[in-house]
Amino acid sequence: MSSTSQCIESKKTFLFSDISNEDKSSESATLASQSVTTIEEIDAEYGSYTWPCAVVLAQYIWFHRKHIFNGKHVLELGAGTALPSILALMCTQPLSVTLTDKESYSRCFQVVQKSFKINKIGNVKDLTSDPPTTMQTTQQQFVNECPVYFMGLSWGQVSSKLVEMVSGCNEPTLPDVVIAADCFFEKSLFNDILSSVYFLLKSKSVEIEKNEKQGQNSKEGMFNKPVFLFTYQVRSRNWTIVAELEFWDLKCEQISLDTFNADVPNIAMSNMPGNHCIEMLVISLK
Repeated sequence: MSSTSQCIESKKTFLFSDISNEDKSSESATLASQSVTTIEEIDAEYGSYTWPCAVVLAQYIWFHRKHIFNGKHVLELGAGTALPSILALMCTQPLSVTLTDKESYSRCFQVVQKSFKINKIGNVKDLTSDPPTTMQTTQQQFVNECPVYFMGLSWGQVSSKLVEMVSGCNEPTLPDVVIAADCFFEKSLFNDILSSVYFLLKSKSVEIEKNEKQGQNSKEGMFNKPVFLFTYQVRSRNWTIVAELEFWDLKCEQISLDTFNADVPNIAMSNMPGNHCIEMLVISLK
């Protein structure tokens, strides 16, 4: 650990593999694997840690890496340490990836930049600065070629950056897939999060309809419509987003963890998710 800007930092490494931990000593251990290192800060911000939900979402991305984000623009809400996005940049083929966190938490992106350098991720533009800046790095070889953006996004608010995204007058492009890990950690946030999700999905749907009328074909792939993929930790069975989904004209479908090898306590050679109850859902417009 080292002290930087009065914050204590630590590294956490995850090893995603096509085999289970129990099979790691077998001949099948030569199958594909991917190591990801994230930087964490020991402070009071929720986003300073890699939470169990992030590891489960990252496992989903790893399991479907050959086609999940191919030809897609991806945006992560409440990125925090950004494990899912970093893994996506290392093993999938998106057109762009946009990392967002609340506009008042610019420190988040400073820490993520350090993780990017460790994992050899470049081509990053920081839209939280005025004017936007390109991340400088000494790395000569990057694992990704697609553009990556840092953008402030406070749930429930429509910022000027979001307006520019919808209008198409500035980068980044509206996302085909929105992802998030454990954003629903407080019931008071449910409606704000879903309002932002609805805004992004609806705006992308309108864009797709407009393009189809102009004779442009929809993108093929794992998802043929805008979706929100997220994991959350069940903290109370009395908490539900069903009512809010109805209000925002959204629908959801649960994805069983055993369908992508996430029904284990130690994903990616870590101690997560442990005994926490994690669920994964996909939300789309009705």
